Order: sequence, then structure tokens, then C-alpha cells
Amino acid sequence: MDHRLALLHQAMGESIPCPHQPGAPTPDSVALTANPPPRHLTLVGLTCVTGLAFMLWVSLQEDRSALHAAPVATTAAAPATEHIDPPAPAAEASHPGRTDEDEARAVVEAWRLAWSRSDVNAYLGHYSARFVPVNGQSPAQWAASRRKVIGASADIQVSTHDLRIQRIDDRSMNVSFLQDYAAGNYRETAQPKVLRLSREDTGWRIVSEQSLPAGAALTP
Repeated sequence: MDHRLALLHQAMGESIPCPHQPGAPTPDSVALTANPPPRHLTLVGLTCVTGLAFMLWVSLQEDRSALHAAPVATTAAAPATEHIDPPAPAAEASHPGRTDEDEARAVVEAWRLAWSRSDVNAYLGHYSARFVPVNGQSPAQWAASRRKVIGASADIQVSTHDLRIQRIDDRSMNVSFLQDYAAGNYRETAQPKVLRLSREDTGWRIVSEQSLPAGAALTP
């Protein structure tokens, strides 16, 4: 503060110091009381006191502003939630080097195994959405009937032999074979059957199924 007051005096071109401790008697103050200073010296003293008071007021305002300055709140942005879509149903894996006839045999074998272990969902999964039953039922009625029969049968055993493949075109073929079936006390031996397979986006699927009379010749 003394430094600020000295600068004020220097700017005003005066060398009269301001009192450092108001109210404390000094030799100069005693001399001034005995001999009143000229008018211009009195004005300079008032100016000095006024400037000092103003500087003190400015300092107090700056300190008060610094104390009341609100801290800047920092809010971290919430990390974006990555939206990940559910996976699409996977198509049946293709096997490089395997022919269409190999694929057809694999489909029939998987169909037989699913039926033998009473896995109705896997069994029906080998049929195309375009499957047309030969007994006049709708696809939904046929599927419900198969679920009921397979679910109620115990110890199902299905086997195929003498399997033959007849290509119709690039996207379809007939697979004929003799089927042996057993469930509980029921037995069926060498039942001729023909499955029509069609190539779809998800693999080969059964689009028709026909049981031939016993003893019918298989083609080709």
C-alpha cells in the first residue's frame, strides 16, 4: 500500500508523505498544529488521503470479487452407448469340395437323426416353408400333427438304406430310399420313400415327401 501511495505522490509532483499511522503524534504533526500549513498544502493532503481511500476500496472490491467467483463446473460427457443389432440367423455352412449329391445325403442323414432322437424342432427345420403335405393338410396342420406324433412316441428308431439321387435341375433333386421305422411296439420295414429337395438361401430343404407302396421300385 505504501508503494501505491508513493506512486500517487510521484504522479502528482508532490513530495509530501502521507501519515503511516493515523492518530499517532509525530514531530511534523505537532509542528503543523502549531503553525497551520498553507492552503495548497492542505489540499494536497486531502487529495492524498482521498486517493489512499479509493485505492483501499478498489483493493477490497477485487478481493471480494475473487472470493465470490463461482468455480466453473465441469461435466464429463456421458460415453455414447454403442448400439449393437442382434445377429441374423446363420445359413448352413457350406463345405468346399462337397458335391450337391453329398449335401443331399447329409441332409437326409441329419433329418433321420433328428427324428430318431425326437428333436421335433430340428426335424421340422429340414422342411421348406414351401413344403406341401400330400395328405391334404395345410403345412401348419401337418406340422402340428408331426409334433404330436413324434412327441408321444417312445424309443423312435429310423434308418435308411439303398439311397439313390436323381437330379431334376440345378436347384432341385429327388432322394429315394428304403426306410425302416420302429417306435414302441410298431415296426415298419423297407418302406419306399421319396424326398424332393430344393436349394434355398439357407441350404437344401425338403419341399415334398411321398411314401410309396411297399415293394415299389426306387428310381432311377
